[in-house]
Amino acid sequence: MSFRTSLTSRWSSMVSNSLSLSARHARPNNYGFKVARGERFIHEKPRLHNESQLAEAGISGLYSPAGFKLAWMDYQNYLITELNKRTVETEHSSRSPFEIVLATARHIDQTALFNFASLTHNNHFYFTSLKLPNQDSDSQAELSTISEGPLENTLRAIQRSFSSIDEFRDHMKDIVLSMCGNGYVWLIEGPDKKLYLLATYNAGTPYDFARSQSVDLNGPVSYNQVDNVLKSRNNLRKNPRSSKRGPLPLLCINVWQHAYILDYGVDGKDKYFDNWWKTINWDVVEERFYPTEVTSDRETL
Repeated sequence: MSFRTSLTSRWSSMVSNSLSLSARHARPNNYGFKVARGERFIHEKPRLHNESQLAEAGISGLYSPAGFKLAWMDYQNYLITELNKRTVETEHSSRSPFEIVLATARHIDQTALFNFASLTHNNHFYFTSLKLPNQDSDSQAELSTISEGPLENTLRAIQRSFSSIDEFRDHMKDIVLSMCGNGYVWLIEGPDKKLYLLATYNAGTPYDFARSQSVDLNGPVSYNQVDNVLKSRNNLRKNPRSSKRGPLPLLCINVWQHAYILDYGVDGKDKYFDNWWKTINWDVVEERFYPTEVTSDRETL
């Protein structure tokens, strides 16, 4: 295996592990697919810890039971059903949604498969970033152990890239409120260890520049947006090997209308963002950063 392939594999492994790094959020043995018969794989909805309780009570401060059911249970089941229609008895049946995203992002003939895999991954990533009580524990006691704000490494990185936590929050909120379509807004750690915000429209993914869908083509496109796209493309051309390390998402907010309209109404995105901010699990965000040894590897190229 070449160093370049090895580096890409390490990045892929880190992204996949970020969804199961905390036992209080997702069951590692129940992520994305299961063996049905022999070597045949069927994707299934990952089950959040305490999901039955969440279905009854919702997520405190963010979702009512009905809002949680729509945004997670109903929508994720729909995505998984559509994903299975396109992967059963194919080479993709044994791949996680994230792996399918990487395999199909640049194949126009697999657009539908890419879309459902990307949305499946994105929505799961969003929910694993929220404060959720552990299974078989007292909810309030469990939540009280989760940090109220960014931990040391996260805070330091945010301050380096955005000056302050308030600047970062305001900038992210501005992007969320300015989106007139569906999508996600992500906090990303780049290959240079700097943080940046990225809006991906519809089924866009942060993992592949060609399918990030970071510009809303349903309206006017500013010169700054075009300039940013061209700069990103040129950077990839100049440093193709460094790009193999890949962007590493740390946090995201779901801005699809079904994620907030039931609890907040058509004009409730502002309040939805404020409540989401209070529900971020900063412990999980802290654990998602690249380890320092990966940076030293890259600097030896």
